[in-house]
Amino acid sequence: LQLATQGHWGAKESRGFGLEVVSIFGERYPLTATASHYWGFWVNNAYASAGICSQTLRKGAQLLFAPAPDKGNVSPIAIRAPKTASSSHPFRIQVVYYNPAGHARPLAKALVSDGKHTAITTATGYVTIHAANPGTYRFTATEKGYVRSAPVTVKVS
Repeated sequence: LQLATQGHWGAKESRGFGLEVVSIFGERYPLTATASHYWGFWVNNAYASAGICSQTLRKGAQLLFAPAPDKGNVSPIAIRAPKTASSSHPFRIQVVYYNPAGHARPLAKALVSDGKHTAITTATGYVTIHAANPGTYRFTATEKGYVRSAPVTVKVS
């Protein structure tokens, strides 16, 4: 977290739990009696089994910090897309969510957008995009109750 944010995060001592992350890049989610969210984190797409101070990581581990509801659960989502595509042919993008064990499952009804193209995924998590103009397109996916995806870039020639 320190390296990824270049020190732009804050924590407080949490009685019995070590450090509690309360802010990342100025966005605050401290645990309080009235808080509706806190900073949850995932390791390799599975919800962390320990706090940040005691979580054991292996080289190359993928970490995600995101607001998590105080009640209930959220799952992270990801986009699977080609790195390149042709403007003369449509291409497919799949959106998946990760269950608590970190296994990918197709996500239906997710909104996929690059600001110009918008589509809703099918029951199998797919959308078809026809980018008629060459360029670099940056897609994200969102769905209520899930952690939004990281952006994915597709270069269309």
